[in-house]
Amino acid sequence: MKKLITLLLVLVTLNGYSQTPIDYDNFDTDLASKILGQKFIEFRDTITQFGHGASIFVDRLPYLKDNRDLLVPQWCDYLYKNLSKYNCGKMMENKKHQAGHIDREKWFDSKQTRYDLGKILYEGTSIPKSEWGVYTSSMSYGENSCSIGGRFDTYEELALHIINGYENSIMHRCAQRGLIHDSTVYKYYNIKVYGLFSCCVMYDKETKITKSVLNMIN
Repeated sequence: MKKLITLLLVLVTLNGYSQTPIDYDNFDTDLASKILGQKFIEFRDTITQFGHGASIFVDRLPYLKDNRDLLVPQWCDYLYKNLSKYNCGKMMENKKHQAGHIDREKWFDSKQTRYDLGKILYEGTSIPKSEWGVYTSSMSYGENSCSIGGRFDTYEELALHIINGYENSIMHRCAQRGLIHDSTVYKYYNIKVYGLFSCCVMYDKETKITKSVLNMIN
């Protein structure tokens, strides 16, 4: 019995360490963003349906049943610095309690951005560098954004609130449950190229509003 009680105490203690308190006077954007990113990875690792309810493994992509890892995208610092953090910062300039989207098509469609993303995605694979442009030319990016007025005790609670909030909107639900990996490369070359994502969370001490964006590259 003593061993059981000791084990339970250890588990409770470890669980307590997994929570990161929020000090809203010193809100840490980078930490909040990374924790949201980790919670999104955990979320993607559990999904079995697309946003509209169709089975991922039966209705469309049965190969994913034995390749669940392709459902989980990779965090991308390049996207965080150049897309998510920029977009969230611009959204914060609007002091109203509302979310929105920043037009980044020109940046995303530029040759430099496509080259940079191609290097991140395909460098180290057997796909020749001369062919990267073929695949990056068909890439698209999606974005979920939100504005939150309440406060949370921990960054983990805030992250789960953001993800669950998207789940309550069919459009946002479909976006965060959609295809992210390169299905064409896997289908024709049997090469796993994982999708890329990043996200950002910012807080305004003046308005007491938190805003967030989640970006996914497919």
